Amino acid sequence: MAILRELAMSILRLTGVKNIAKACRDFAASASNTLRRLGY
Repeated sequence: MAILRELAMSILRLTGVKNIAKACRDFAASASNTLRRLGY
C-alpha cells in the first residue's frame, strides 16, 4: 500500500499539483475529475 501511495503522490507532483492533501481530497470526491486530470 505504501508503494501505491508514493506512486500516486509522484504522479500528482508530475502533473504540477502544489498541495498534495487538497488534491487527494478533491480527487477522492470526484472520480471523473481525477480521470480528466490524468488525461483520460
